[in-house]
Amino acid sequence: MHVRCLFGLMLLNSVMGVASVQADESVETAAMCREIEHLMNAINRETRTSCSPAALHGNLNVILVSDKPIFAVETSKKTWLTMTVGAVANVTTAHGKIKSSDVIVTDKNLLKKGVGYRYPVALAKTLQQRTKGHLIGLEELYQQLAAELTTTSIPRK
Repeated sequence: MHVRCLFGLMLLNSVMGVASVQADESVETAAMCREIEHLMNAINRETRTSCSPAALHGNLNVILVSDKPIFAVETSKKTWLTMTVGAVANVTTAHGKIKSSDVIVTDKNLLKKGVGYRYPVALAKTLQQRTKGHLIGLEELYQQLAAELTTTSIPRK
């Protein structure tokens, strides 16, 4: 099963034209992505989310892709993006020795155009801590996340 998952991740990286992460980090990062994917799909039944580790823009990143065009509907986008913060923060904290730089989020329609949005993993951790500490609510979490999202290109083949 693990070999099949790793093969799938390498294939996705190849198809997307994204360089694979280093071999020793690859297994750990693939496990981290499986956990993020599992959390996202357990919480949200409206869309399937896939996760892939990739070296993109010179950094180790996590790419999350929704199989539905969630960026086309504001409420879907808001819900999905808010969930990415919790899933990414939980899993990257548990896998502390892996230093992921950014989370890249996109959906199937944007991916076809080679477009995604990026936010730092550190932001996800900070927002989660502030939410758990009751310093901010989910609305403020989303507003702060939205303010930090930057458009990024995802290489296509």
